[in-house]
Amino acid sequence: MKYGRIISLLLSLALALCTLSGCGSKTNTKTDSESVDITDENSTPLEQETSVSVEPNAELLRAISADMMPEEWCAQLEDTITFKQFTDVLTRVVELWDSEKLPEWQEITSLASEAEEPMKREDGLLMLSYLWILMGRGSEFPMFFIDEEVNPDLRFTDEMREAQMSEPSWNYPYFPDWEKEVYEITHCNYMWGAVGVFPIMLSPVSGEPVIQWDENNSLRLKDALTYEDAVYMAIRFTDYCKIELDSEWHEYVSVSEVGTYNKEIITDTLLNAPSDLPEVTQSKLPSEWKGSGISARKSFVEQYLHFQESDIAFLSENGFNFTRLFLNFPTFRYPDYPDDPYMVNVMELEELDQLLAWCMEYGVHLQITMQRYMYEDGNHAQEDPYDMPASDEAWALTQAYWTMLTKRYAGISSKYLSFDLCNETEPTQNNIQMQKAKLEELVNSMRKADPERVLLYSQGNKGNIAWTEAFASLGVAVGCHPYVPTFTTSGDLHYLQQNPYAKAVWPLAYFPMGKIMEGKAALQISGDISGAKIGIHIWNSGSSPVIGIYADGQLVEKIKPEGIPNEWGEYNYNDIIYYVQLPESVENISIKIEDEFAQIDTVLIEKNGITTTIVPSDTLDYPDYTDPLPLIVNGDGTYTNSESLMYDPELIYKEAIEPYQKIAEQYDVGFMVNEFGMFGTSVHWDIDTVTAFHKTYLELLEEKNIPWCYCEMFNLFPKHLVILYGNESQWTNATEEDITYTLKDGGEVTLKVCKELLDVFREYTLK
Repeated sequence: MKYGRIISLLLSLALALCTLSGCGSKTNTKTDSESVDITDENSTPLEQETSVSVEPNAELLRAISADMMPEEWCAQLEDTITFKQFTDVLTRVVELWDSEKLPEWQEITSLASEAEEPMKREDGLLMLSYLWILMGRGSEFPMFFIDEEVNPDLRFTDEMREAQMSEPSWNYPYFPDWEKEVYEITHCNYMWGAVGVFPIMLSPVSGEPVIQWDENNSLRLKDALTYEDAVYMAIRFTDYCKIELDSEWHEYVSVSEVGTYNKEIITDTLLNAPSDLPEVTQSKLPSEWKGSGISARKSFVEQYLHFQESDIAFLSENGFNFTRLFLNFPTFRYPDYPDDPYMVNVMELEELDQLLAWCMEYGVHLQITMQRYMYEDGNHAQEDPYDMPASDEAWALTQAYWTMLTKRYAGISSKYLSFDLCNETEPTQNNIQMQKAKLEELVNSMRKADPERVLLYSQGNKGNIAWTEAFASLGVAVGCHPYVPTFTTSGDLHYLQQNPYAKAVWPLAYFPMGKIMEGKAALQISGDISGAKIGIHIWNSGSSPVIGIYADGQLVEKIKPEGIPNEWGEYNYNDIIYYVQLPESVENISIKIEDEFAQIDTVLIEKNGITTTIVPSDTLDYPDYTDPLPLIVNGDGTYTNSESLMYDPELIYKEAIEPYQKIAEQYDVGFMVNEFGMFGTSVHWDIDTVTAFHKTYLELLEEKNIPWCYCEMFNLFPKHLVILYGNESQWTNATEEDITYTLKDGGEVTLKVCKELLDVFREYTLK
């Protein structure tokens, strides 16, 4: 995510706002013994109106159940809340967060807690701002949700900034120190800091912001604060801060004292019920597995959500019989995150029990995947989350958690449950033997706890084969993640903003860039190119690269690109492209890096108003050092190579799957593709390209009888099967469809899906 650019934007906004406010120009110094008038001469009178009683929605029901609001407020949601009432609402939030902070909060709100005056929206933001600062959050923005790739509607524009200039009243008698600088990151006071933070703070539960802009780019700060909006503010703030509304979620136990699963959740009746799920052994993973992963529940501490039965109902209804849970082990310590990393939340464990019970009930195998290794403090590495543990203490903690889970579910058949020891993390080449020895200790501990549990280890795209052999030799099954070709599977908005010329097409011609970028081979292009203009875009390079362009062996031009230095001592080019006019009679051109290195990631051939966009198949993470095949331009916007070698099922299999399957066979352990798909975010590729890509992969996995799991059912970005946030899929021309599913207890849930993509999977899951 492009946090740096967005932080700069928000800093500019906050500083501009703080400067314009004067940071002290309109202080109201009245004491609590003086008469207080909170109205503004330019504001609309705040009149109490009689509302019509309504049935509370999910957010209001959660607020009622947590004693954040009385149920009778549902009869007056459109009326204006008072300072005293909103103080009571936020005081309940403080109780749920940290009851020891109540005296400090009561001192902060001593004036407001006695005031029966009606509130304005700005007053609500200001009071919430005091709570945000009390919680020690003044040095941060709500980082996980502000990225414009996720929430393009939440960007601060110049129009929005200008619209707020005259909005605040600057009259806050119940908070006389409101001008104090408390937002460290932007040097702003309580009020301007609130305007900068809360419109971009989203509840991970509802996906809605604490306060919304209207169609006129206004926060309507002078309008009355209704009961409804006040409760929304509080509940969404609470969701974002991961304050658990249910008081039962504060019981902790040491991992060494965790017992077996809750038998009132995973009942004997459920365990003894007939199941259509296939049998599973360590040496054979069933080809019948067809799954989709569950992330965006507990895969990140920053974005925490409780498990939902509707996820499993959706999978079952659409023919999936397997799901892979991305589990961030630190979420076992939610919501208090004790200093002792060996302490885990009892309700967290029982919620995992419930997820497994739902899977058993709906006929879906559950594979629990540890997303990252744990470190000594119970969290993940901050600098590089893909690091292996660097100490015995870190390994001991990871082993304690895995052994705890193994003991908890010992005796439950592997047809229902398997463990994936880690997702896409592997040691460096010179550290394999040491890390293998530590992994062996972990595996032995787990097998002592439950000899029958099936274990896997998942590698990223084109992972180190030596590490595959290392863990397979321990009797651990192989999980494979074939994300090829790199650009098609992983190109995102961040990449395309620096290279606006690339575009996704499928099928894609095989075109490796590794040898070309280092000058070990030349890129050869022929076909319909005479008299064309060629454009070359470079991702990065050395300090002074030289690129030679030759037409039929004769030098046409030497390009000496001038890039922008980056922190790694290389040079980037953003949207710079270099054009060269080719002779009319040319039959073959050769592009060669003659000095330094240059990673060419797009070549354009423009002729007769038609542009052929040539994208290498490995421009980003995994350069292939195979000799490149000469490319042939067809003149209709398409191209191929001299052997017509395209990314079809056979090529994908040979390049990114077969090497790992062979090792699994060599060591007689199971094998599966337990992640694949497109991870591009906010690239808005056409849905036809997207569905064609997924059909290729599904055809391959079906033909090879390989068990599989699609990367994700949904995540923060609306590009998978279910659209979790927002109303539209990011894929262009996609059809969004609401589908209602009936749960086992008779309840109903409606999910928004990407119809075209789901239909592709149904062709294989509903056979």
